[in-house]
Parts: sequence; C-alpha cells; structure tokens
Amino acid sequence: MQLRIGPPPLTPGWEPAAEGWTQMPEPAGWLMQAWALVVAVVLAVASVLFWAALTPFAWDEINWLWVIVAIPLVSPVHELVHAIVAPLARGDDRKYLGFSPRHVGFYVHHTGALSRRRYVVVGLAPLLLMSVVPIVFCAVWQIRLPWLMYVSIANALGSCADLLGTVLILTRIPRRATIRQQGTQTWWRMPGQNAIAAATLRG
Repeated sequence: MQLRIGPPPLTPGWEPAAEGWTQMPEPAGWLMQAWALVVAVVLAVASVLFWAALTPFAWDEINWLWVIVAIPLVSPVHELVHAIVAPLARGDDRKYLGFSPRHVGFYVHHTGALSRRRYVVVGLAPLLLMSVVPIVFCAVWQIRLPWLMYVSIANALGSCADLLGTVLILTRIPRRATIRQQGTQTWWRMPGQNAIAAATLRG
C-alpha cells in the first residue's frame, strides 16, 4: 500500500470506454454533497437511537462535542479498515491510502478491478465493524464504554459517503458486473465484454 497526498490517481494507459467499460452515472457534485449530508444525519440519529435503546447509555448522556472531536481521529482508522478488507494489489494494480487537501479527508483507492459484491463489502466494512459491532457488543454485555460509543457515532457520521456510494452501485450497476475506478470515476463491465472490446480494437 502506498501513501499519497492529493486526489485519487488516474491509472496510466487505461482507457475504460475504449475497452468496453461503462461509467456509472452519479449526481452532480453539489447534489452528491447534499445527499451525503442527509445520509450523515440519518446515520447519526439512528446510531444514537440504537445506543440509547439497546445499551446502558441514555440519549441525553451523549455529548456531541466529543462526537465532533472523535471524527478526525476516527477517519484514518476508518480508511484503514477499507484498506484491510480490500484485496491485495497484484501485478500493475496499486492500493493507495491518501489524503485529499481539497476535500480535507482521507481515502483508500484500489486501481484493480473488483466484483460488485466485493466492492460493496469493502465499502460497508467500516460502518459494520466500527459502528454496528460496538453497539451489539455493549448491548449483549450491557457495559458502558463511552469512548467506544463516541467512536461508533463519529464513524457512522463519516460513513455517509460509503453508504450513499453503495446504494448507487446496487441500483445502477448490474449484479455480475466488475467495477474499477479511474480517479474519482466509477466504471463497470459485464463478464465477456473484455473479449468483445479486444475483438473490436483488433478489427
């Protein structure tokens, strides 16, 4: 895994459209940010309600200042979970742990192709492992771990883009498709299209 400062890199020499890949349509930048904000609020509220309903914590015990403080501390760990769950880079593939100054955020970028199922697993792993599992753990044993609660809520807030991206993939990309990133763009291709594209290029 390589460290990177800046946006997700382009893969040199890869022209997805010429090789039979289709770009996934995404909302415009401002609309995507608006939807991400809505999803963040929903995830935060749901997280607090689950903590209050299932664990020894009451909702009025939660200090939102600590949630805000936890967000920048949790963010790198969140991305490391993505990186751990993502497959190892092979051949010319690369896996990056990056920081984008423009968006003031960390990210993980894998240049290789993934199945839609694997892509969804990678995308949802931090939300499940860092937000859902702590709630289940404290609910089952009825224990109070305030730091774990704040990690869980802060991570839920930070998972808004992951959840929104997963919904787009599940609704706009066919089940058996392979997915690959070119910079910030998401491309997909069905099995067998590589052979068709190669034959077209040769012709």
